[in-house]
Amino acid sequence: MEAAVIDAGPDLPTTAGGTSTPPRYKSHKEVWALRIAKIEPRADGGVVLSFAEDSGFAPMLVESILVRRYMPIAGDFLLFYRDGYRSISPRRAFEEGYGRCA
Repeated sequence: MEAAVIDAGPDLPTTAGGTSTPPRYKSHKEVWALRIAKIEPRADGGVVLSFAEDSGFAPMLVESILVRRYMPIAGDFLLFYRDGYRSISPRRAFEEGYGRCA
């Protein structure tokens, strides 16, 4: 029986025959997140992220390693994980994967 080919994106690896992709997983993590309003690049490669004026959160310096693979744009999210890990999530990916906790 031949597996169905799933169109999951250009960067997803497939088996040698191109018929299978890696298994998919659904997230069940809880994270804290702030929507990014403004990005100010710095000479050292880091950025200063600002958030909505009414959020009450001060701008935050983010080191270059966090934005090396993906430079955020306004509307993206800065995520904080329970273990201290931080990441940037594009807006669409975040909104498709997370719902706000009560």
